[in-house]
Amino acid sequence: MTGDWSFVVWIVVMAIPVGLFLATRWSRSRGPSDAMNKDEPDKMP
Repeated sequence: MTGDWSFVVWIVVMAIPVGLFLATRWSRSRGPSDAMNKDEPDKMP
């Protein structure tokens, strides 16, 4: 049973930096015009 918990911990530990990396790449790939304006809340990219 302890092996199962260590597997879950490794998944979580690896998911955090991967998620941060993907979020950073996604935010950098968006141009300034892709950001939603407060004047246009219904505009979807």
